Amino acid sequence: MASISARTDAITLEEIYSLLLTSEARLSRHQLTPVIQQPSANIAYRQYNLPRRGGFHDRGRASRGGYNSSNKNHDQPAVVCQICGKIGHSAKKCYFRFDLSYQEASPLPTKHGLVAMRSNSNNTWDSAWHVDTGATHHFTNDANTLTLQKSDYAGADSVQVGNGQGLQISKTGTSEISTPSSTFVLNNVLLVPEIHKNLLSVHQFCVDNNMYFEFHSYYFLVKDYSGNVLHRGYLHDGLYQFTNNSSLPQAFSCVRSYEWHCRLGHASTPVVNQVLSLLSFPVEKNKTHNACLECQMEKSHDLLFKTSTSLLLHPLDLIFTDVWGPASMPSTTGAKYYVSFLDDYFKFLWLFPIQLKSDVEHVFLYFQTYVEKQFDRKIKAIQSDWGGEYRRLNTYFHQNGINHRLACPHTHQQNGFIERKHQHIVEVGLSL
Repeated sequence: MASISARTDAITLEEIYSLLLTSEARLSRHQLTPVIQQPSANIAYRQYNLPRRGGFHDRGRASRGGYNSSNKNHDQPAVVCQICGKIGHSAKKCYFRFDLSYQEASPLPTKHGLVAMRSNSNNTWDSAWHVDTGATHHFTNDANTLTLQKSDYAGADSVQVGNGQGLQISKTGTSEISTPSSTFVLNNVLLVPEIHKNLLSVHQFCVDNNMYFEFHSYYFLVKDYSGNVLHRGYLHDGLYQFTNNSSLPQAFSCVRSYEWHCRLGHASTPVVNQVLSLLSFPVEKNKTHNACLECQMEKSHDLLFKTSTSLLLHPLDLIFTDVWGPASMPSTTGAKYYVSFLDDYFKFLWLFPIQLKSDVEHVFLYFQTYVEKQFDRKIKAIQSDWGGEYRRLNTYFHQNGINHRLACPHTHQQNGFIERKHQHIVEVGLSL
Protein backbone atom coordinates (compact mmCIF):
# COMPACT_ATOMS: atom_id res chain seq x y z
CA MET A 1 0.00 0.00 0.00
CA ALA A 2 2.91 2.33 0.65
CA SER A 3 4.10 1.77 -2.92
CA ILE A 4 0.77 3.11 -4.11
CA SER A 5 0.79 6.21 -1.89
CA ALA A 6 4.43 6.97 -2.73
CA ARG A 7 3.82 7.08 -6.45
CA THR A 8 3.94 10.58 -7.88
CA ASP A 9 2.79 9.61 -11.37
CA ALA A 10 -0.54 8.17 -12.47
CA ILE A 11 -1.06 4.51 -11.57
CA THR A 12 -3.19 2.12 -13.59
CA LEU A 13 -5.79 -0.34 -12.33
CA GLU A 14 -3.63 -3.30 -13.41
CA GLU A 15 -0.70 -2.06 -11.31
CA ILE A 16 -2.93 -1.61 -8.26
CA TYR A 17 -4.30 -5.13 -8.71
CA SER A 18 -0.76 -6.57 -9.00
CA LEU A 19 0.45 -4.78 -5.84
CA LEU A 20 -2.58 -5.98 -3.87
CA LEU A 21 -1.97 -9.59 -4.92
CA THR A 22 1.68 -9.31 -3.86
CA SER A 23 0.62 -7.96 -0.47
CA GLU A 24 -1.84 -10.81 0.11
CA ALA A 25 0.83 -13.36 -0.81
CA ARG A 26 3.21 -11.89 1.78
CA LEU A 27 0.55 -12.00 4.48
CA SER A 28 -0.25 -15.62 3.72
CA ARG A 29 3.44 -16.61 3.98
CA HIS A 30 3.72 -15.11 7.47
CA GLN A 31 0.40 -16.74 8.44
CA LEU A 32 -0.83 -13.56 10.01
CA THR A 33 -4.43 -12.47 10.20
CA PRO A 34 -4.79 -8.96 8.79
CA VAL A 35 -5.86 -6.39 11.28
CA ILE A 36 -9.28 -4.89 10.56
CA GLN A 37 -8.72 -1.19 10.74
CA GLN A 38 -10.09 1.95 9.26
CA PRO A 39 -9.31 2.47 5.54
CA SER A 40 -5.83 3.95 5.61
CA ALA A 41 -2.63 3.31 3.74
CA ASN A 42 -0.33 4.07 6.73
CA ILE A 43 -1.30 3.56 10.37
CA ALA A 44 0.73 4.52 13.46
CA TYR A 45 -0.32 3.67 17.02
CA ARG A 46 0.21 6.54 19.45
CA GLN A 47 0.36 6.38 23.27
CA TYR A 48 -0.13 9.56 25.27
CA ASN A 49 1.50 9.91 28.74
CA LEU A 50 0.25 12.02 31.59
CA PRO A 51 1.99 15.40 31.87
CA ARG A 52 4.88 15.70 34.28
CA ARG A 53 6.32 18.87 35.53
CA GLY A 54 6.35 21.16 32.57
CA GLY A 55 5.12 18.87 29.73
CA PHE A 56 5.48 15.45 28.17
CA HIS A 57 8.60 13.40 28.99
CA ASP A 58 10.07 10.16 27.71
CA ARG A 59 12.61 8.68 30.14
CA GLY A 60 13.62 12.15 31.22
CA ARG A 61 13.46 13.71 27.76
CA ALA A 62 10.51 15.36 26.06
CA SER A 63 9.42 13.83 22.83
CA ARG A 64 9.03 15.79 19.67
CA GLY A 65 5.50 16.60 18.79
CA GLY A 66 4.13 16.19 22.26
CA TYR A 67 3.67 12.40 22.34
CA ASN A 68 5.73 9.36 23.19
CA SER A 69 6.92 7.58 20.03
CA SER A 70 9.24 4.96 21.50
CA ASN A 71 7.22 3.48 24.33
CA LYS A 72 5.38 0.38 23.10
CA ASN A 73 1.90 -0.68 24.14
CA HIS A 74 1.82 -4.50 24.20
CA ASP A 75 -1.95 -4.57 24.24
CA GLN A 76 -2.12 -3.33 20.64
CA PRO A 77 -1.69 -5.78 17.71
CA ALA A 78 1.73 -6.00 16.04
CA VAL A 79 2.26 -3.86 12.95
CA VAL A 80 3.38 -5.65 9.78
CA CYS A 81 5.09 -3.73 6.98
CA GLN A 82 3.16 -3.99 3.74
CA ILE A 83 6.33 -3.55 1.64
CA CYS A 84 8.93 -5.94 3.05
CA GLY A 85 6.55 -8.07 5.16
CA LYS A 86 8.54 -7.71 8.40
CA ILE A 87 7.05 -7.14 11.84
CA GLY A 88 7.78 -4.10 13.96
CA HIS A 89 7.42 -1.17 11.60
CA SER A 90 4.85 0.18 9.19
CA ALA A 91 5.19 0.87 5.49
CA LYS A 92 5.67 4.58 6.27
CA LYS A 93 8.99 3.87 7.99
CA CYS A 94 10.16 1.06 5.70
CA TYR A 95 13.60 1.38 4.18
CA PHE A 96 12.27 0.24 0.79
CA ARG A 97 9.43 2.75 0.76
CA PHE A 98 10.73 4.80 -2.18
CA ASP A 99 12.26 1.88 -4.07
CA LEU A 100 9.53 1.15 -6.63
CA SER A 101 11.52 -1.68 -8.19
CA TYR A 102 11.81 -3.59 -4.89
CA GLN A 103 9.85 -6.83 -4.52
CA GLU A 104 10.43 -9.33 -1.81
CA ALA A 105 11.82 -12.59 -3.15
CA SER A 106 8.96 -15.06 -3.26
CA PRO A 107 9.66 -18.80 -3.43
CA LEU A 108 9.08 -20.34 -6.82
CA PRO A 109 7.03 -23.53 -6.94
CA THR A 110 9.80 -25.49 -8.71
CA LYS A 111 12.97 -25.07 -10.62
CA HIS A 112 10.91 -24.99 -13.82
CA GLY A 113 7.93 -22.91 -12.78
CA LEU A 114 4.60 -23.64 -14.44
CA VAL A 115 2.58 -20.47 -14.93
CA ALA A 116 -1.11 -20.11 -15.65
CA MET A 117 -3.98 -17.77 -14.89
CA ARG A 118 -7.19 -18.63 -13.07
CA SER A 119 -10.26 -16.46 -12.66
CA ASN A 120 -12.17 -16.74 -9.38
CA SER A 121 -15.00 -14.48 -10.41
CA ASN A 122 -16.82 -17.34 -12.14
CA ASN A 123 -16.71 -20.73 -10.46
CA THR A 124 -18.47 -22.61 -13.26
CA TRP A 125 -16.45 -25.21 -15.15
CA ASP A 126 -15.85 -24.54 -18.81
CA SER A 127 -15.13 -27.35 -21.28
CA ALA A 128 -13.98 -25.07 -24.10
CA TRP A 129 -10.31 -24.43 -24.83
CA HIS A 130 -9.13 -20.84 -24.30
CA VAL A 131 -6.04 -19.49 -26.02
CA ASP A 132 -3.54 -18.14 -23.46
CA THR A 133 -0.25 -16.46 -24.39
CA GLY A 134 0.91 -16.49 -20.74
CA ALA A 135 0.56 -20.24 -20.15
CA THR A 136 3.68 -22.37 -20.43
CA HIS A 137 1.75 -25.66 -20.81
CA HIS A 138 -1.69 -26.89 -21.79
CA PHE A 139 -4.01 -27.22 -18.77
CA THR A 140 -7.33 -28.99 -18.49
CA ASN A 141 -9.72 -30.13 -15.76
CA ASP A 142 -11.40 -32.88 -17.78
CA ALA A 143 -9.69 -36.25 -17.86
CA ASN A 144 -12.04 -37.47 -20.62
CA THR A 145 -10.33 -35.23 -23.16
CA LEU A 146 -6.86 -36.74 -22.53
CA THR A 147 -4.99 -39.86 -23.46
CA LEU A 148 -3.50 -40.30 -19.99
CA GLN A 149 -0.21 -41.87 -19.10
CA LYS A 150 -0.33 -45.07 -17.05
CA SER A 151 1.11 -43.66 -13.82
CA ASP A 152 0.15 -40.53 -11.90
CA TYR A 153 2.26 -37.39 -12.04
CA ALA A 154 5.16 -37.93 -9.61
CA GLY A 155 6.88 -34.57 -9.97
CA ALA A 156 7.00 -31.81 -7.38
CA ASP A 157 5.82 -29.11 -9.77
CA SER A 158 2.63 -27.17 -9.27
CA VAL A 159 0.79 -24.67 -11.40
CA GLN A 160 1.35 -21.08 -10.27
CA VAL A 161 -1.78 -18.97 -10.89
CA GLY A 162 -2.19 -15.21 -10.79
CA ASN A 163 -3.07 -14.94 -7.08
CA GLY A 164 0.11 -16.78 -6.05
CA GLN A 165 -1.64 -20.06 -5.28
CA GLY A 166 -0.12 -23.33 -6.44
CA LEU A 167 -2.47 -25.89 -7.99
CA GLN A 168 -1.67 -29.58 -7.87
CA ILE A 169 -1.02 -31.59 -11.06
CA SER A 170 -2.62 -35.03 -10.95
CA LYS A 171 -1.79 -36.53 -14.36
CA THR A 172 -0.26 -35.74 -17.74
CA GLY A 173 -1.21 -36.86 -21.21
CA THR A 174 -1.90 -35.89 -24.80
CA SER A 175 -5.00 -34.71 -26.61
CA GLU A 176 -6.14 -33.32 -29.94
CA ILE A 177 -8.61 -30.76 -31.25
CA SER A 178 -10.48 -31.70 -34.40
CA THR A 179 -12.04 -29.10 -36.71
CA PRO A 180 -13.86 -29.62 -40.02
CA SER A 181 -10.65 -28.82 -41.90
CA SER A 182 -7.75 -29.91 -39.64
CA THR A 183 -6.74 -31.87 -36.56
CA PHE A 184 -4.35 -30.25 -34.07
CA VAL A 185 -2.14 -32.20 -31.63
CA LEU A 186 -1.74 -31.19 -27.97
CA ASN A 187 1.31 -32.71 -26.28
CA ASN A 188 2.26 -32.52 -22.59
CA VAL A 189 -1.21 -31.60 -21.37
CA LEU A 190 -1.41 -31.26 -17.57
CA LEU A 191 -4.54 -32.42 -15.75
CA VAL A 192 -5.26 -29.86 -13.01
CA PRO A 193 -8.61 -30.64 -11.32
CA GLU A 194 -8.81 -27.28 -9.52
CA ILE A 195 -8.48 -25.11 -12.62
CA HIS A 196 -11.75 -23.69 -13.92
CA LYS A 197 -10.93 -23.22 -17.62
CA ASN A 198 -9.02 -25.27 -20.15
CA LEU A 199 -6.00 -23.22 -21.19
CA LEU A 200 -4.24 -23.64 -24.52
CA SER A 201 -0.62 -22.53 -24.46
CA VAL A 202 0.16 -20.58 -27.61
CA HIS A 203 3.87 -21.41 -27.46
CA GLN A 204 3.32 -25.14 -26.88
CA PHE A 205 0.66 -25.31 -29.60
CA CYS A 206 2.91 -23.64 -32.19
CA VAL A 207 5.77 -26.00 -31.34
CA ASP A 208 3.58 -29.12 -31.51
CA ASN A 209 1.88 -28.26 -34.83
CA ASN A 210 4.48 -26.04 -36.56
CA MET A 211 1.99 -23.19 -36.98
CA TYR A 212 1.44 -19.65 -35.74
CA PHE A 213 -1.40 -17.50 -34.41
CA GLU A 214 -2.65 -14.20 -35.80
CA PHE A 215 -4.76 -12.23 -33.31
CA HIS A 216 -7.36 -9.61 -34.26
CA SER A 217 -9.88 -7.59 -32.27
CA TYR A 218 -12.72 -10.10 -32.34
CA TYR A 219 -11.18 -13.24 -33.81
CA PHE A 220 -7.90 -15.07 -34.32
CA LEU A 221 -6.44 -17.20 -37.10
CA VAL A 222 -4.26 -20.31 -37.03
CA LYS A 223 -2.03 -20.45 -40.11
CA ASP A 224 0.74 -22.64 -41.42
CA TYR A 225 3.95 -21.08 -42.67
CA SER A 226 2.61 -21.07 -46.23
CA GLY A 227 -0.09 -18.61 -45.18
CA ASN A 228 -3.02 -21.05 -45.37
CA VAL A 229 -5.76 -20.46 -42.80
CA LEU A 230 -6.35 -23.73 -40.91
CA HIS A 231 -8.71 -22.47 -38.21
CA ARG A 232 -10.62 -19.33 -37.27
CA GLY A 233 -11.62 -18.71 -33.64
CA TYR A 234 -13.74 -15.94 -32.18
CA LEU A 235 -13.82 -13.81 -29.04
CA HIS A 236 -16.30 -15.02 -26.41
CA ASP A 237 -16.81 -13.20 -23.10
CA GLY A 238 -13.45 -11.48 -23.47
CA LEU A 239 -11.52 -14.70 -24.17
CA TYR A 240 -10.37 -16.27 -27.42
CA GLN A 241 -12.11 -19.64 -27.68
CA PHE A 242 -10.68 -22.57 -29.62
CA THR A 243 -13.80 -24.69 -30.05
CA ASN A 244 -15.58 -26.44 -32.90
CA ASN A 245 -19.08 -25.06 -32.38
CA SER A 246 -18.44 -21.43 -31.50
CA SER A 247 -15.53 -20.93 -33.90
CA LEU A 248 -17.89 -20.32 -36.84
CA PRO A 249 -20.78 -17.88 -37.13
CA GLN A 250 -24.26 -19.32 -37.55
CA ALA A 251 -24.35 -18.46 -41.26
CA PHE A 252 -21.15 -20.49 -41.84
CA SER A 253 -22.02 -23.51 -39.69
CA CYS A 254 -22.05 -26.99 -41.16
CA VAL A 255 -24.85 -27.07 -43.75
CA ARG A 256 -25.73 -29.21 -46.71
CA SER A 257 -24.10 -28.59 -50.06
CA TYR A 258 -27.56 -27.97 -51.55
CA GLU A 259 -27.96 -24.86 -49.36
CA TRP A 260 -24.62 -23.52 -50.57
CA HIS A 261 -25.77 -24.30 -54.13
CA CYS A 262 -28.79 -22.03 -53.54
CA ARG A 263 -26.76 -19.32 -51.74
CA LEU A 264 -24.28 -19.09 -54.60
CA GLY A 265 -26.99 -18.46 -57.19
CA HIS A 266 -27.61 -22.09 -58.20
CA ALA A 267 -24.02 -22.58 -59.34
CA SER A 268 -22.89 -25.91 -60.72
CA THR A 269 -21.58 -28.60 -58.38
CA PRO A 270 -17.86 -28.22 -59.35
CA VAL A 271 -18.04 -24.45 -58.72
CA VAL A 272 -19.69 -24.91 -55.31
CA ASN A 273 -17.11 -27.51 -54.23
CA GLN A 274 -14.23 -25.29 -55.34
CA VAL A 275 -15.52 -22.25 -53.41
CA LEU A 276 -16.12 -24.24 -50.21
CA SER A 277 -12.69 -25.84 -50.48
CA LEU A 278 -10.90 -22.50 -50.92
CA LEU A 279 -12.70 -20.90 -47.94
CA SER A 280 -12.50 -24.04 -45.74
CA PHE A 281 -16.22 -23.96 -44.96
CA PRO A 282 -17.62 -27.14 -43.36
CA VAL A 283 -20.13 -29.01 -45.50
CA GLU A 284 -22.42 -31.84 -44.53
CA LYS A 285 -21.72 -34.68 -46.93
CA ASN A 286 -24.89 -36.20 -48.35
CA LYS A 287 -24.82 -39.84 -49.39
CA THR A 288 -27.59 -39.20 -51.94
CA HIS A 289 -27.45 -36.29 -54.35
CA ASN A 290 -30.67 -34.29 -54.44
CA ALA A 291 -31.31 -32.64 -57.79
CA CYS A 292 -32.32 -28.97 -57.68
CA LEU A 293 -35.91 -28.62 -58.90
CA GLU A 294 -35.44 -24.93 -59.79
CA CYS A 295 -32.43 -25.72 -61.99
CA GLN A 296 -34.32 -28.48 -63.78
CA MET A 297 -37.31 -26.23 -64.46
CA GLU A 298 -35.43 -23.06 -65.43
CA LYS A 299 -32.22 -24.31 -67.04
CA SER A 300 -33.47 -27.28 -69.06
CA HIS A 301 -34.09 -26.48 -72.71
CA ASP A 302 -35.65 -29.78 -73.85
CA LEU A 303 -36.99 -32.78 -72.08
CA LEU A 304 -35.09 -35.99 -72.61
CA PHE A 305 -36.40 -38.39 -75.26
CA LYS A 306 -36.57 -42.07 -74.63
CA THR A 307 -34.36 -44.29 -76.75
CA SER A 308 -36.28 -45.98 -79.53
CA THR A 309 -36.73 -49.71 -79.08
CA SER A 310 -38.36 -50.44 -82.45
CA LEU A 311 -36.72 -53.21 -84.44
CA LEU A 312 -37.43 -53.86 -88.11
CA LEU A 313 -37.00 -57.29 -89.67
CA HIS A 314 -36.49 -56.45 -93.35
CA PRO A 315 -34.82 -53.74 -95.45
CA LEU A 316 -36.93 -50.93 -96.96
CA ASP A 317 -39.56 -51.32 -94.22
CA LEU A 318 -38.76 -47.73 -93.13
CA ILE A 319 -36.74 -45.03 -94.90
CA PHE A 320 -35.70 -41.79 -93.15
CA THR A 321 -35.18 -38.79 -95.43
CA ASP A 322 -34.16 -35.17 -95.00
CA VAL A 323 -32.69 -32.23 -96.96
CA TRP A 324 -29.56 -30.34 -95.85
CA GLY A 325 -28.63 -26.85 -97.06
CA PRO A 326 -28.10 -24.35 -98.48
CA ALA A 327 -24.31 -24.37 -98.36
CA SER A 328 -22.45 -21.08 -98.22
CA MET A 329 -20.50 -22.08 -101.32
CA PRO A 330 -21.86 -24.29 -104.16
CA SER A 331 -20.04 -27.42 -105.26
CA THR A 332 -18.23 -27.79 -108.58
CA THR A 333 -21.48 -29.07 -110.09
CA GLY A 334 -23.45 -26.10 -108.68
CA ALA A 335 -25.21 -28.06 -105.92
CA LYS A 336 -26.12 -26.16 -102.75
CA TYR A 337 -28.24 -28.92 -101.14
CA TYR A 338 -28.23 -32.63 -100.75
CA VAL A 339 -31.01 -35.07 -99.94
CA SER A 340 -30.25 -38.23 -97.99
CA PHE A 341 -32.13 -41.50 -97.50
CA LEU A 342 -31.39 -43.83 -94.58
CA ASP A 343 -32.62 -47.38 -94.33
CA ASP A 344 -33.65 -48.19 -90.75
CA TYR A 345 -32.75 -51.88 -91.09
CA PHE A 346 -29.20 -51.60 -92.51
CA LYS A 347 -28.51 -48.01 -91.33
CA PHE A 348 -27.11 -47.49 -94.81
CA LEU A 349 -27.21 -43.96 -96.28
CA TRP A 350 -27.76 -42.81 -99.87
CA LEU A 351 -26.81 -39.16 -100.58
CA PHE A 352 -27.73 -37.13 -103.68
CA PRO A 353 -26.48 -33.54 -104.29
CA ILE A 354 -29.16 -31.20 -105.72
CA GLN A 355 -29.25 -27.58 -106.80
CA LEU A 356 -32.84 -26.81 -105.67
CA LYS A 357 -35.20 -28.28 -103.09
CA SER A 358 -37.73 -28.90 -105.84
CA ASP A 359 -35.38 -31.54 -107.24
CA VAL A 360 -36.26 -33.86 -104.33
CA GLU A 361 -39.30 -35.28 -106.22
CA HIS A 362 -37.24 -36.47 -109.21
CA VAL A 363 -34.45 -37.79 -106.99
CA PHE A 364 -36.90 -39.86 -104.91
CA LEU A 365 -38.43 -41.48 -107.97
CA TYR A 366 -34.92 -42.47 -109.10
CA PHE A 367 -34.02 -43.73 -105.61
CA GLN A 368 -37.23 -45.80 -105.37
CA THR A 369 -36.66 -47.52 -108.68
CA TYR A 370 -33.03 -48.28 -107.82
CA VAL A 371 -33.47 -49.76 -104.31
CA GLU A 372 -36.60 -51.76 -105.11
CA LYS A 373 -34.76 -53.32 -108.04
CA GLN A 374 -31.68 -54.10 -105.93
CA PHE A 375 -33.46 -55.61 -102.90
CA ASP A 376 -36.47 -56.99 -104.78
CA ARG A 377 -38.72 -55.41 -102.18
CA LYS A 378 -41.10 -52.47 -102.04
CA ILE A 379 -40.67 -49.38 -99.86
CA LYS A 380 -43.31 -49.64 -97.13
CA ALA A 381 -42.87 -46.36 -95.17
CA ILE A 382 -41.16 -42.96 -95.48
CA GLN A 383 -40.50 -40.65 -92.50
CA SER A 384 -39.83 -36.91 -93.10
CA ASP A 385 -40.17 -33.58 -91.29
CA TRP A 386 -43.12 -32.48 -93.52
CA GLY A 387 -41.05 -29.96 -95.41
CA GLY A 388 -42.42 -28.31 -98.55
CA GLU A 389 -40.44 -30.63 -100.81
CA TYR A 390 -42.15 -33.68 -99.28
CA ARG A 391 -45.67 -32.27 -99.36
CA ARG A 392 -45.61 -32.52 -103.16
CA LEU A 393 -44.81 -36.22 -102.81
CA ASN A 394 -47.61 -36.92 -100.31
CA THR A 395 -50.17 -37.66 -103.08
CA TYR A 396 -47.69 -40.01 -104.79
CA PHE A 397 -47.12 -41.89 -101.52
CA HIS A 398 -50.87 -42.51 -101.08
CA GLN A 399 -51.32 -43.68 -104.68
CA ASN A 400 -48.49 -46.24 -104.38
CA GLY A 401 -49.39 -47.51 -100.87
CA ILE A 402 -46.38 -45.97 -99.09
CA ASN A 403 -47.03 -44.90 -95.49
CA HIS A 404 -45.83 -41.29 -94.98
CA ARG A 405 -44.77 -40.86 -91.35
CA LEU A 406 -44.33 -37.29 -90.09
CA ALA A 407 -42.13 -36.00 -87.26
CA CYS A 408 -43.64 -33.45 -84.85
CA PRO A 409 -42.80 -29.80 -85.59
CA HIS A 410 -39.53 -28.58 -84.01
CA THR A 411 -38.80 -32.10 -82.77
CA HIS A 412 -35.70 -33.18 -84.60
CA GLN A 413 -35.14 -35.96 -82.05
CA GLN A 414 -37.76 -38.05 -83.83
CA ASN A 415 -35.54 -37.87 -86.91
CA GLY A 416 -32.41 -38.47 -84.86
CA PHE A 417 -30.80 -41.07 -87.15
CA ILE A 418 -30.74 -38.82 -90.19
CA GLU A 419 -29.78 -35.72 -88.18
CA ARG A 420 -26.69 -37.43 -86.78
CA LYS A 421 -25.75 -38.51 -90.28
CA HIS A 422 -25.95 -34.86 -91.35
CA GLN A 423 -23.54 -33.90 -88.59
CA HIS A 424 -21.12 -36.65 -89.55
CA ILE A 425 -21.15 -35.69 -93.24
CA VAL A 426 -20.58 -31.98 -92.52
CA GLU A 427 -17.69 -32.69 -90.13
CA VAL A 428 -15.99 -35.05 -92.56
CA GLY A 429 -16.42 -32.54 -95.41
CA LEU A 430 -14.86 -29.75 -93.30
CA SER A 431 -11.95 -32.03 -92.39
CA LEU A 432 -11.28 -32.85 -96.01
